[in-house]
Amino acid sequence: MSMVQSMGRTPKTVCIQRVEIEREKMKSKSLTAELVTEDVPGTIEFYTRILEFELDSVYPTKNPQWVQFRCMNDYLMFESRESLGKVIPEMNRVRIGGSFDIYIEVEDIEELYENLKSNVEVVVPLTESPFRQFAIRDVNGYVLLFGQHG
Repeated sequence: MSMVQSMGRTPKTVCIQRVEIEREKMKSKSLTAELVTEDVPGTIEFYTRILEFELDSVYPTKNPQWVQFRCMNDYLMFESRESLGKVIPEMNRVRIGGSFDIYIEVEDIEELYENLKSNVEVVVPLTESPFRQFAIRDVNGYVLLFGQHG
């Protein structure tokens, strides 16, 4: 029984309606998050060794300042604060870790959780709310939320 049901209220279905705006649409090709890090080599180690993401690109190859990982058809980029701050000065002042989570839908969530929990900081243990999910903190302080539907 959900908390809403236990309080005597019937949950309501919320519908979000798509609104078409009369204008020419942006001709985007992709959307990839680029996050700030103080430790590109540590980030590479965490995402390739612990999470087993594919290392897609590194720049430069010696003393890397930028890295891109591939997970299925999606990408996640990290750039050193020093490098990104030269392009976007605001990045020199932001707190690393952010006020958001990165959601990753997976299969076999129980097995993944068992394999990860002793090697990472678990923020939310494996739970069902509203689907099977757990959250960890990466080496930079970003929260990664893993979920399995159905």
